Amino acid sequence: MRTIVRIILSTVEKYFWILVRIRNAPMTPPSSRSARKSGSAGPVRTPGLGGLVPAEHRDGLFAHLSTLVPMGRLGEPSEIAKAAAFLASDDSSFVNDIELFVDGGAAQI
Repeated sequence: MRTIVRIILSTVEKYFWILVRIRNAPMTPPSSRSARKSGSAGPVRTPGLGGLVPAEHRDGLFAHLSTLVPMGRLGEPSEIAKAAAFLASDDSSFVNDIELFVDGGAAQI
């Protein structure tokens, strides 16, 4: 079970990082230093994550994953999207060389 969860989280993290890089990469000329921004997502309540187990075990999976997050809950897709949108927007124009952890505090312990 833990292996499947790790694979899913890794996949979510890769797509999050790709989204941010796609937005930032073409904006900087090759001669200048490019802004490096990435995001690392924690466990997120999505249909794909819930679909890994039979329907009768779905609540148990979400409950177990919630215990692994210091905030005590799973993230929502909209929270990940807001973080990615911030990193990809002009609002983060003065932010450089950052990895934003959108994981409910899991990376900080």
